[in-house]
Amino acid sequence: MLTRIAFFTSNIISLPVLNFLNLNKDIKIVGLITTQDRRLGRGKKLRNNVFKQWSIKNSIPVLQIQKKLNKDINDWLIKLDVKLIFVMAFGYIVPNFLIQNIKLGIFNLHASLLPKYRGSSPIEGAIASGDIETGVTLIKINNKIDAGRIVDQEKINIDLIDDKISISNKIAQSSVIILKRNIKNISLNQLILKKQNEKKASFTRKLIKNDGWINFNLSAEMIVNCIRAFSSWPGTFFKFKDKKIKIGSASVIKSLEKNTPGTILVSKNKKLYIATGENILSINTIQRPGGKMLPISDFLNGYLINQGNILNSGLMMPL
Repeated sequence: MLTRIAFFTSNIISLPVLNFLNLNKDIKIVGLITTQDRRLGRGKKLRNNVFKQWSIKNSIPVLQIQKKLNKDINDWLIKLDVKLIFVMAFGYIVPNFLIQNIKLGIFNLHASLLPKYRGSSPIEGAIASGDIETGVTLIKINNKIDAGRIVDQEKINIDLIDDKISISNKIAQSSVIILKRNIKNISLNQLILKKQNEKKASFTRKLIKNDGWINFNLSAEMIVNCIRAFSSWPGTFFKFKDKKIKIGSASVIKSLEKNTPGTILVSKNKKLYIATGENILSINTIQRPGGKMLPISDFLNGYLINQGNILNSGLMMPL
């Protein structure tokens, strides 16, 4: 008999995993829990989220929640005779009454090498910290956030050209790999679980919009890492004449020269160089309000940023 499972998610990163599970011969997806539909686009039309569309296409019952998982969810899962739950990029705390009631347990695919980067922003945390590797950890959920016992891990490299979007794609594919190795033993309840080392645990918080406001007191390397980490949201920017100027990409120029962080050092000849706490930030792509993301050479043809100006810094608090 196939193991009846439910899947909890709210982020498109989990679509490859969902498709893999739907084709797997050891289990059967009988329910999906996701978030509410949202109003999108200029007309703010209400549209089915991608997982509701997926559920309709695959004739799988879907339940959309608003704020939290309540006991009605438990009743719904009981009716579906769910024996096993997988969670990925869900964004909601799984309550104890579910953890205790699901026969084979609830398993989470977390986008870091736990116990490092528990919490809301593990991908951003790894990139912003300048790490050269991250990965996926499959854990059995307990009553502490991302602290469950480890089933397995899959490592991935973080290359210098990687950003939040490319690492998310790598995480999605690595999540499928880790499930291929473990899905049968999970469904048979034949697992050897490993405790996390609490002494090595680190935590990430939820991002806010102002996390993207560049702090020029940081080193140029740290700023470039933040630009990569925040590429999908909230993006990175500085303020010039009360306008938010977005940065798409940048690079580091080594320099021993000391200038006030935020000083526009060069703004001509297709170059925009900004002083930082260490080394110089060279802007590669940039966008003004209402415009497109442009190479810096095209941007400077139609937009003047005066050399010598000093840009204010944001806080860019640690994740």
